[in-house]
Amino acid sequence: FKTGYKLIDDNIGGIESSTVTIITGPSNHAKSILMINIARNMLLFNRESMNENDAVVFITLEDDIYKLLRRIIGIFGQVSANHLKELFVKGSEMLSSSDLTDEMKSKNKEDVNSIITKLLEETVINVTKAKCKFIIKHCNENSFSMNDATTFVSKLNMEGISVKALCIDYIDVMIPNGGNTGDTYDMQGQIVQEMRLASRAMYIPVITITQNSKLAENMQQSMNNSVIGDSYKKVRYADNIIMLRQRHDLDLLN
Repeated sequence: FKTGYKLIDDNIGGIESSTVTIITGPSNHAKSILMINIARNMLLFNRESMNENDAVVFITLEDDIYKLLRRIIGIFGQVSANHLKELFVKGSEMLSSSDLTDEMKSKNKEDVNSIITKLLEETVINVTKAKCKFIIKHCNENSFSMNDATTFVSKLNMEGISVKALCIDYIDVMIPNGGNTGDTYDMQGQIVQEMRLASRAMYIPVITITQNSKLAENMQQSMNNSVIGDSYKKVRYADNIIMLRQRHDLDLLN
């Protein structure tokens, strides 16, 4: 799958099926935003080879669902993040006013949800041209395993939907298939190994995210496998690792 990012497409040939790709970086370095962009571009650049029952699945375990939808609408629709935030703030005010009756609040909730749904559909279809699907799922953190992910994909397959790629945000708030053992180092490695096995069994790429350690924020520290947070086993079981770091010394003209 082409991603639209030359560094990825030229150096590793895009995102290959039956692989695990981990996007890493320190906290608040736009890792989730990059993964949404990659999901969008996988649909945009590969839709001609897909059909209406093919899908890219995006599962979030961390973000509030409305925050995620706002990001997706902004990225898929190329809509100003500030305008979207204003819209969501206005929608929140419509639902929380103390001057409204329960009936009026219920009507406002329907209207707000209708606007968000319409925006989401329009921006996604603008990318897919209705030639393929983008499926979004929200789950609570620290309660979701790779087994849950494969069960969800299997359910979609039974409904006639062919999942072509799976994005999960993110490893650090997942649990292993056997449940929480309390050993973070082993658990994090086990989760990535389960992703590896699932990607091979389902013949699809799994794209996910993890945190880097605080060392990675130091511009004098090289970006390498040693800055992966919590467990080096993530490196062992991943096929590709894409590291992000903010460059405060650069501007748009560099």
